[in-house]
Amino acid sequence: VSHLAERLGLFTLICFGETVVALIAILNGQTMDVSTLLYVIAAFVAISLMWSSYYAHLDWIIDKKQLTNGQLLLYSNLFMLISITLFAAALHLGHHPVLPFRLINLLFIFSFLLFYSTKHFIFIYHPRKKVAKKTVRKIIGLGVFVILFGSIAFVISITPIWILAVLIVISSLDNLISYEFELEK
Repeated sequence: VSHLAERLGLFTLICFGETVVALIAILNGQTMDVSTLLYVIAAFVAISLMWSSYYAHLDWIIDKKQLTNGQLLLYSNLFMLISITLFAAALHLGHHPVLPFRLINLLFIFSFLLFYSTKHFIFIYHPRKKVAKKTVRKIIGLGVFVILFGSIAFVISITPIWILAVLIVISSLDNLISYEFELEK
């Protein structure tokens, strides 16, 4: 699994790079517009937090010596790559809204929820040790909060910059979740 995890990590890094390219495309010709600059800065902070939440834990949580055919890791990373790509699309649509804000907000929330649920799925099902129930409860609680926020954002039309601000806070909270493991008996 070690070579597969490394290669999938590189694919993930490429997708994060594509989101930065999407931000540069947003800046094209609008570098003096304050609202555009704030949007791009908020988006970059959100992308950076997503990146760090995955890569800061990857090496010390995932058991790369686990004997498996790697299909679970492969397909779950596929969903992660899709979520990062959807997040980049949401960033572009958030700045150039051709859809109603409610649909753009739904795309932001869905891609964000898909990314973090996939990340935690990978970390829980490929750990070095068994993950403690307390950690799983924190993850589920944060997921429920994202779903509730997404429901509110769908009902009330919120501009994408505020969606990004809340997603930054939620992503920061996710980065604070430390994986605790059950004691070996």
